[in-house]
Amino acid sequence: MFFRSRAAVRKSGGSSAEGTGAFANSGVMIDSSVQVFAGRAAVSGYLLQVEQAIAPADFQGRESELAQLAAFSAHDAPTNRVGAGYWRWVAPAWAGKSALLAHFVLHPPPGVDVVSFFITSRMASQNDATAFCEVVQRQAYALLGEEEPLSTPATRDEQMLLALHRAAQGCAARGRRLVLVVDGLDEDRGVTAGANGHSIAALLPRVPPHGMRIVVAGRSHPPVPEDVPADHPLRTRRIDHRLEPSPHARAARRDAERDLLRLREDGGLGWDLAVLTVAAGGGLSAPDFAKLTGSPVRLVERELSAVNGRSFRHRSGHWTSAGPPVFLFAHEEIRRGAAELVTDQELAAHRDRLHWWADSYRRAGWPEETPEYLLRGYTQLLREQEDSSRLVALACDTRWQERLWLASGADLEALNTLSAAFDLVLADGGHRGDQDVSVALRLAAARDGLHDRTAPLPSDLIALWARLGHPARAVHLAQSRRDGRDRVAALSAIAGALAASGRPDQAAALLDAAHGIEDRDRFLEAIAKGLAASGRPAEAMRSARRISDPERRAAALVAAVSDLAGAVGNPAAAQEEARASCADAITWALEAVDAVMAVPNTVSRSALGATLAAALSWLGEQRRAVALAERVLFRSAGSGDPVRRAQFLALFARGMSTAPGLAPQAAEFAVTSARLAADIEDPAGVDWVYPHVAAGLEATGHHQQATDLVIRFLNDPEDGLLEMGIAAAEAGAFERALELAERITEPLYRARVLNAVGRLTAGSRDAARTLRLARQARDATDKVPYLHWRMALAADTADFLLRAGQEERAHAVATWATNEARRGGGAQGANIHQAGGRGWPLREAGRRGPPHPPRRTSRRRVLRLRTRPRPRGGSRGPVLHGSPCGGVRTPAPRTLRKPDPGRSCRTQRGPATGGSGIRPERETGRGGRASSGDPRPGSHCRQPLPPALGHVRRRRCAPRGGRYRRGARAGRRSA
Repeated sequence: MFFRSRAAVRKSGGSSAEGTGAFANSGVMIDSSVQVFAGRAAVSGYLLQVEQAIAPADFQGRESELAQLAAFSAHDAPTNRVGAGYWRWVAPAWAGKSALLAHFVLHPPPGVDVVSFFITSRMASQNDATAFCEVVQRQAYALLGEEEPLSTPATRDEQMLLALHRAAQGCAARGRRLVLVVDGLDEDRGVTAGANGHSIAALLPRVPPHGMRIVVAGRSHPPVPEDVPADHPLRTRRIDHRLEPSPHARAARRDAERDLLRLREDGGLGWDLAVLTVAAGGGLSAPDFAKLTGSPVRLVERELSAVNGRSFRHRSGHWTSAGPPVFLFAHEEIRRGAAELVTDQELAAHRDRLHWWADSYRRAGWPEETPEYLLRGYTQLLREQEDSSRLVALACDTRWQERLWLASGADLEALNTLSAAFDLVLADGGHRGDQDVSVALRLAAARDGLHDRTAPLPSDLIALWARLGHPARAVHLAQSRRDGRDRVAALSAIAGALAASGRPDQAAALLDAAHGIEDRDRFLEAIAKGLAASGRPAEAMRSARRISDPERRAAALVAAVSDLAGAVGNPAAAQEEARASCADAITWALEAVDAVMAVPNTVSRSALGATLAAALSWLGEQRRAVALAERVLFRSAGSGDPVRRAQFLALFARGMSTAPGLAPQAAEFAVTSARLAADIEDPAGVDWVYPHVAAGLEATGHHQQATDLVIRFLNDPEDGLLEMGIAAAEAGAFERALELAERITEPLYRARVLNAVGRLTAGSRDAARTLRLARQARDATDKVPYLHWRMALAADTADFLLRAGQEERAHAVATWATNEARRGGGAQGANIHQAGGRGWPLREAGRRGPPHPPRRTSRRRVLRLRTRPRPRGGSRGPVLHGSPCGGVRTPAPRTLRKPDPGRSCRTQRGPATGGSGIRPERETGRGGRASSGDPRPGSHCRQPLPPALGHVRRRRCAPRGGRYRRGARAGRRSA
C-alpha cells in the first residue's frame, strides 16, 4: 500500500532559478527528495594544444595586424556586400600566419569569443573535415555551457553548423561576438584526397549567422577546393589581405633551418631524433625515443629541450593525458625541410627500426606498457607506406586488439584497421591482377572474431555506459556490432539512456541516424520513455506522437502518462511539467486509452491497459480506470480461451495492484484468473499461465494461495516463485520479495528477483542495503552458466547501484561485465564454468569468487507423475510410483522422455481435499521434509488447496528435464 501526502499552498509568490541544474520552488515539499538532472558541460582542451604546439614562445610584433583583426571582429559589417563577415590572410610559407592567429586566439580582444582550428599534418588526425567538425563542435558547446551531443558520420556536418549557429546566437544575446579562426586551408587533406574528398572550406557557412566573423589563412596555392560553392565568399578576392612576412618569423625560420643543418652535419642523437620523427610521422614520446635509439631517457629529454629542441613541440596523448607527452615538429615547414634533408637510405633504416620496435612488443604479447604510438600512429604509417603484409599481421593480432580495446574502450579502432587492411589488400590484388583469397579470409575471420567478442554484450549494458558518462564509448560499442538489428537495439537503448539522464540533444542526434520507419519508431519509443523517466512528460508525449507503430506508440504514451500521474499525485514534484494541471493529464490519458485499444497484440494490450488503469487511478479517475480494464478485458478475451483470459486477468491484477484505489478490483481479477486457471486442461498452458496467475495473487496480497499454487501444480515451482518475487517487489513488499528469493535455488531466477528489489529500493539511498543486495545478486549471478544471462544480470545490478547513487561501484561492475563478455564471447565451446567467477568488483577484501558449482536440483519437483495409456473401461487416474501417504516410496526416474503419440495426457477432476483424485508425489529437499507446512519429516501428503481454486483439474505428463535449459526459456519468456 502506498500513502501519499497532500498539501496546498496559495499566494506563495514567484520563484526563479538560472544556470545548469538550477531548481526553484515556491510551493511545498513533503518528505521527498528532488533529483535535478543536469548534463555535464562540454570541456575543450584545444586552447592548451594551441599554446603548446602552435603558438611561439616569444611572440613579437604584429601590432598593426592584431589591431585590424580586433576592428574586424568588433565592428558591424555591411549586409549588402559579399563576404562582409570574412577575412583571409594570404602569405607564403614562414610568413608567421600561424603565430599571428595563435596569439589572437589565446588573447582575443574584449567582447570577443573565439573558436579555432589549426590545420596541420604534424599532429595525427588534425588535417581533415572530420577533425574540424569534432574540434569546433566541442569548443562551441563549451561556450554554451552545455553537454556536447553525439554525432555520426551522417550528421557530423549539420551538428557542427548547428553548434556554431547556437554559439553565435548565445554570444549575440550576451552582447559579445563569436569569431571562427581557421588556419592552414592549404594543408587540408580534403583538397588533395581526390574526387571523393570533402574540404574544410566547403563546411564554412556562406553567411555567418548572428554577426559571427570568420578569419582564415593560407597560401595562394593550392586554389580554393572544387567542392566550395561558386557563390561562396572564399571564391572572391575581396576578402583577401596580404600578410607581409614577419622579420621574427624569418628569423625563426633561419634558426630552425640552421638547427636542422647543424643536426644533419653533427649527426648523433639530435639527428637521430629528427629522422625518427620524420619516419614515424610524429607521436613518439621521450621513452619511445630512448628505446629506439638506445639512449637514456634523461639524455633524450635534454636533447629535445635544448637548443635543438626549438624544432620540436610536445602535446598530450590521444587517449590519456596521464602518460608522457609525445613530440612533433614545431612547424609544418620544419617537417618538410627535415624530410628533404633525410636520404632514402636513412629513412628506410629508421623505419626498419620502428618495425623492429613494434615486433619486440608483438613478441612480448603487447604488454600493458605498450606505447600509444604502436596502437594508433603505427597503423597510419603502415597505411601510408602501403605495407599490406605488416598491416594485415597487426590487424589480425588478437593480443594487439585486446590492448587497443583496453586503451580505447571499444573495438571500433581495430575494426577500422581491419577495414583499411582489407582495402589495401584489394588494391594490391588489383595492381597484380591476382587477389589473395587466403589473406582476405584471414581478415574476415579476424573481423568476425571482433564481432563475436562484443556479441554477448546486452544492449542495456551498452546503454549503461552512456548513463555512466561515457556516451562515446557506448556508441562505439554499439557500432562495433555486426548485425544491423543489434546495432539499432543498442543505439536506441543509448538514446533512451541519454534522454533519461537529461541529455535529449544527444538522444536526438542518434535519432537522426536511424534508417527506416521501423528503426525510427524504436528510437522514438526509447527516447519518449527516457524523457518520461526524467520528468519531462510533455516532451515525451511529443516524441510518442511521432511513432507510427501502434504498439510502440501506445507503450510510449502510457509511460508518459504514468510518470505524469505519479508526479501529480506527489505534491513534492520538482519538475515544472510534472505540476501540470490535472485537466491536461486527463487529456493525455484519454489519448493513451485510444492508443492502447489500437494495439493489435492482445497480451501487450492487456499489460499496457493495466498500467494505464493504475495511472488513471492515481489521477483520481477510478471510474475511468475500471471502465478501461473492463473494456480491454472484454476485447482481449473475445476468443473465449481460458488460458488467455486467465493471463489477461492476472496481468491486470498485477498492474492495477500498484494503485490503492484499484485494490479491490485487482483482487477480484486475481481470484477470477485463479478460478479460470483451475479449468485449464492443456499441460503446456498450465506451465505457461500459472506463473502469471501466481504473480497476480501475490501482488494483491494472496500470498499463501500464490505459494500453494506454484508449489503444488507446476513442474518447476521456481518458474512461479520468480514471477511472484518480482510482483512482490513491484507492489512494495520488499521483505516478502527477499523471502521468496531465499526459497529459489535457481541462480538465474534468484538474481533477477534480487535485482528487481534493488532497482525498486534504490530511491531510499540506503547504501548498506544496496550493497548487501548487490553482493547477494553477485553471488547468484556467479553461478549462472550462461554468459548472456550473466551479463544481463550484471547490467541490472550496475543499474540499481547507479540509481542508488553508487556510481563508482556501478562503474566497476559495468567494467567487469564488459570485459567478461568480451573474453567469454570469443571462446566458443569453452567450459561455461570457466567463463564466470573471475571475481566481481564488489567482492569483499580477501574474497575471491569460487568456480561455478555443479548445478543443483530443485528442492521441490511437483507432479512427478509417469503416465501410461488408460486401459479401456478402467480408472481414469494415472499410475503413481509408490504411495504419497506411506509405504515404500519409489520416485519416478528423472529422465527426459520423448512424447509418445499413443499416450494420453488427460486431466482428472478431483476434490480440493481428500478423496481419490490424483495425489501429487513430491520430491523432498536435502532435509527430507516435503514443505514447511508439513509437520512430519518425509511426509508427502497434500497441502490444502487455495480456497479460490475450488475443484482443480490436475494434469499428468512426463516431467521435463534440463533445468537450466528450461530456466533460460522461462527467463526469456518473462523478461
